[in-house]
Amino acid sequence: MTVSPTRMASKSGRGSLSGGASRGESPDTVLRLEGLDKSYGETHALVEVDLEAVAGEVHAIVGENGSGKSTLVKLIGGIIRADRGTIAVGGVTIDRPTPGRMAAAGVAVIFQEVLTVGSASVVENVFLGYDGLFRRRMRPEAKLQRCAELLERLSGRPIDPRASVETLPLSARQWITVARALVRRPRILLLDESTAALDLGDAARLLAEVELLKREGTCVLLVTHRLAELQRIADRALVLRDGAVAGALTKEEMVEQRLVELMTGKSQSSRQTEAVRRSQDGGTVALRFNGLALTPGSTPVSKELRHGEIVGLAGLDGEGQVAFLQAAGGIAKPHAGVVEVVESDRARMVSRQRDAAELGIAYIPGDRKAEGILPHGSILENFSLPNYSDATRLGLISRRAMRSLMARYTAPLKLRAGASSDEITSLSGGNQQKVIIARWLAQEPRILLLNDPTRGVDIVTKRDLYASLTELADGGAAVLFLSTEVEELTNICHRILVFRRQTVYAELAGDAKAHDVVASMFGVERVADIDLAVAEAATAVSDELKDVL
Repeated sequence: MTVSPTRMASKSGRGSLSGGASRGESPDTVLRLEGLDKSYGETHALVEVDLEAVAGEVHAIVGENGSGKSTLVKLIGGIIRADRGTIAVGGVTIDRPTPGRMAAAGVAVIFQEVLTVGSASVVENVFLGYDGLFRRRMRPEAKLQRCAELLERLSGRPIDPRASVETLPLSARQWITVARALVRRPRILLLDESTAALDLGDAARLLAEVELLKREGTCVLLVTHRLAELQRIADRALVLRDGAVAGALTKEEMVEQRLVELMTGKSQSSRQTEAVRRSQDGGTVALRFNGLALTPGSTPVSKELRHGEIVGLAGLDGEGQVAFLQAAGGIAKPHAGVVEVVESDRARMVSRQRDAAELGIAYIPGDRKAEGILPHGSILENFSLPNYSDATRLGLISRRAMRSLMARYTAPLKLRAGASSDEITSLSGGNQQKVIIARWLAQEPRILLLNDPTRGVDIVTKRDLYASLTELADGGAAVLFLSTEVEELTNICHRILVFRRQTVYAELAGDAKAHDVVASMFGVERVADIDLAVAEAATAVSDELKDVL
């Protein structure tokens, strides 16, 4: 593999770190982990983990939620310190790793949670920690220019570097974290579920950037639960189970059956994930959208959601599907039109969240950190928020009854957690999401609205969630299911509404092919047209980023 001489020369000038060279490495090895062990009290998060990664490869790290992936990422990033074991970068062992030492060694991490400072500007977030305590490495005007150019090249759209981050959507904030890592020109880049907050188009752009970095000699460690993503871009995969290495896979071995077997330790049937969609007999209308105009000038939407069906919502970022879902939950007001819950004798309008709750509508948010959890609350408290009435006896809340209720709804999702009194943030991101999903499933809603619920959730749990949603629909509930993973929609939905330009561009049957959904999202007839557009965009990004970085 040819490595960019300019890029490698720039890296050779990094400051030296104490420690000796690791033994037995190939010349291209840039990261070597030996015997990493980490415990939290009685919980053994990692058990004697070894890993060797080389320059110019994408090395995936996969496993169920709670298997130790995020702990491993934090150890490599210097956020936490191992109880035992060593980390070597470029043949040099890093003594007492810290974020500063790992960054100096050329390690950059993009964490699963979108870590931005909401009150600060975009440019301040991109260059957070970039300067020294008493010395600026770049003039403010140059930072503004570089920030604007880099974000536009990455995201494909202009982002004002002076804008306050708190005014931006989740996807834009994710691009800021990507840019923050790239301005440091890392030799090792860790992506912890970094495409989870991005739609199909943006995820393709990020993966194109990963391909560019790979060609230039960067080692990319990729944590992902998206099987298609894994199969497309990863060269090798390390599978973790219960904190230990369960196996290592070559690119050819990265098929769902083998991954699930290693992740769970159980033999699986040879079949791939099958659609769990069942026949829908045309139940009565549950939710009606009358002339819903999401923005001024957009084409009004008039649709019905029926009891017993799962309707998928698809679209590229910002095309209207989120606004449509939030209008259904009384969270966001449309420009015009109404949303009504249809009961046996009348239709009742949904204009506020309180209306939605009273009418049996539950909403599972997409931004877990901002909308889903109380970060300083316990696991049980976060589950309990809408469920106190179900565990109240004679006006008093029974913690035993609440724990029993939580166990009932988290068991099918295989929640991996310690004591229910532990803070919710002690869990991995995927397990936090399971608590949120279980919280609303416990409400047994008449209408369930899901905003990309499997973001950061492993393959095995996704199957369990699909089964739970199908069971809910079979019981007569109506489900609106927004997802950025097309395969999810074609697996379990009866119908799929594809949004484009703030309206429903196409309505497809649930058994539609994934490529038909994707083509509609891009407003073209053939997927081949999309492939060409993505290839052109990737080429442009590749050429232009060389000048920016």
